[in-house]
Amino acid sequence: MLYSVDSVYKETAVCDDEGRFQLQTDIKPYRLLVQHISYTTLSVVSSDSVLNNLVLEDKAEVLGEVVVKAERPIMKMRNGGLVFNPQTLSKARLLATAFDLLCETPGVQSFDKETISMVGTGVTPTILINGKPSTMSATNVLNYIKSLPSNRVKEIEVNYNPPANWNVKGTAINIVLTESLSDFMTGQVQSKWQNKHADSFNENASVMFSKGKFSADFIYSLDYGKSLTEKNTWIKHDIQGETIDLTSNTKRKGSTPYSHNIYVGLKYNLPSNQYLSLTYNNSLTPSGKSEIVSYNSLLGNTLQSTQNKTYLHNVSLDYMMPKGWRLGMEYLYFNTKQDYTGYVINKHTEYSQYQRINKYNAFLSGHSAINKSWSLGYGANYTHTSSNSGQPTLKSTLYNEDYAKIYADAEGNILNGKLYLRGTLAVDWYKIKEYKEWSFMPSFSLTYNIAPQHQLMSSFQTFRLYPNYWLRQDFIQQVDGYEVKVGNPTLKVAKYNIASLYYIFKQKYYLSISYYHVKDAFFTQHYQSPENLQLINQIANIDLSKVFTIYLNVPFTIANKWYLTFTPSAFHEYYKTANWHNLSFKVSGWSTNITVNSQLVLSSEPRLTFITKAFAGTAQRQGILKTDGVWFVDAGLQLSMLKDKLNIGFYANDIFESATLHYGTHFMNQWSETQDCYNRGFSLTLTYKFSNYKEKNRKKVDTSRMGIDNL
Repeated sequence: MLYSVDSVYKETAVCDDEGRFQLQTDIKPYRLLVQHISYTTLSVVSSDSVLNNLVLEDKAEVLGEVVVKAERPIMKMRNGGLVFNPQTLSKARLLATAFDLLCETPGVQSFDKETISMVGTGVTPTILINGKPSTMSATNVLNYIKSLPSNRVKEIEVNYNPPANWNVKGTAINIVLTESLSDFMTGQVQSKWQNKHADSFNENASVMFSKGKFSADFIYSLDYGKSLTEKNTWIKHDIQGETIDLTSNTKRKGSTPYSHNIYVGLKYNLPSNQYLSLTYNNSLTPSGKSEIVSYNSLLGNTLQSTQNKTYLHNVSLDYMMPKGWRLGMEYLYFNTKQDYTGYVINKHTEYSQYQRINKYNAFLSGHSAINKSWSLGYGANYTHTSSNSGQPTLKSTLYNEDYAKIYADAEGNILNGKLYLRGTLAVDWYKIKEYKEWSFMPSFSLTYNIAPQHQLMSSFQTFRLYPNYWLRQDFIQQVDGYEVKVGNPTLKVAKYNIASLYYIFKQKYYLSISYYHVKDAFFTQHYQSPENLQLINQIANIDLSKVFTIYLNVPFTIANKWYLTFTPSAFHEYYKTANWHNLSFKVSGWSTNITVNSQLVLSSEPRLTFITKAFAGTAQRQGILKTDGVWFVDAGLQLSMLKDKLNIGFYANDIFESATLHYGTHFMNQWSETQDCYNRGFSLTLTYKFSNYKEKNRKKVDTSRMGIDNL
């Protein structure tokens, strides 16, 4: 507790687990009182901005020892979301990064250790840091959190209906980080080797400095290596009354000599919990290469080489103002170009594709309390995007896109805190070229704490999902002599409605039931032209998509050494459209799967853990495309030494290479089957933390709707 020297009270703080604390004052000298129930109160008079270690003396009265054994809750419901503690997620395994924690979070899935998804939703979740909306796509944010140490994570919030002030669409995951309360400089280095039939590497280093009210951090990441994919395709093409059989084999080899990512963040704390932060980050790939070799049984060989380069620069300013107001501004510049050369059916081909984006964003949000139980939130967000993209052989596409949102929400508790309510009213305005649209988007969530062992939550939300900028271009990419990728300038915005119900028993067992309804959903479906021997690869809208999902998470422990989690799920998919390339379809079906995660402690000191994951699932659908059922087994060993400062992990994914996808279309005159060839992978990761490593949250850049699709 902080006082003036004449004992006038000013402020109170609670120290963290390591004894650090921070108080804001302009009074010098000051009086500091430190109290703890087991120690004698300490009084300090000082004018120093930073205090050294404060030592408390034991009280004379010491009670006899009492041991209380209890199981830490895995999850709890709070403010319309699910909250997970990292210590309950790690179990016997030392999870080195925030990404590792996400992979162990109930309701969050990662089958390839590269991407994540959420059960029962049709969109990729948005990831936030400390409740701040990131302007980067979920895929790119994952690259950042893979280097974020797990010991920086205080808790993980999974929200199927996020608050309006998060400024996100669909589902969201908020990673809450602990904050430093003292002066220090720390760092971490990490190295990863991965082989998925080709070697790739990632090296990154982080340094953070904190001094008084000022803090700065720096991260540099280097990616380099190769990639290899291969697929076989079987086609029956009906053209002008004749069925033509053909097969093809396509191999793609990618090479990235160097890809650089740099982040610099500066923050200055002001009085009354205000702060000012400035961030700059860039992503530079000056020279990327890929080569596609394809053989078609009817049309012959295709060889294409691609040279690509990408530059991204982003700067943002964030100001937390008094009384809960927050103002932010951001500018993004993105520039990418790809040059193609080669031979298609023995004919020379040469063309380029480019994309240049200038994006400006500003937002203002506020929050105020009505009384002890209820509060109001309000805010506005505006984004302007200028795009210049295309192919030199075609006319460039120049357009501006504008997006604005205003919202108001109310949240509070009734029935002595047993019932939590949150409702939001938001209005969106969207303009691109000649198209303009206003949308009214309400949402709500209801949490009911029935009893300490029973918690129930329901939610509903509606939002719009916008397609990638490049997909709206009028472009043509000749993959080989048969397949061609084309743009879709008429691509519509998808409109989502999601309803969910969740039940938690003993803060451990988790059941979710969800339903989403999507109008004008868009995804890729190959189309065999009836006039030409051509396979059209194009993202297009369908009229309606609906998915109903049931998911269960059941963990249990054997002898405090073996930690198992069973997660069965079932879902029903429905797709309907009246006009898709002059065809109509209405397809539906059930699918089921089960995942079993296991962590077996082989040694406590040093910590050695044997990790396995088994998955089995039946066939799934995406429109008229159907994927066969798959199964796989992953395994790995993790060794932690030097008080968990050094972490070494070796993992094997899809050991039996049984999860290579086999998918196809058997609908009317559309018949094709494809088999992916490579899926098994191995990885070795070494992480070393210097001193008591801490890392701060850093805002990333939104590239979710940018980038050109490689062949």
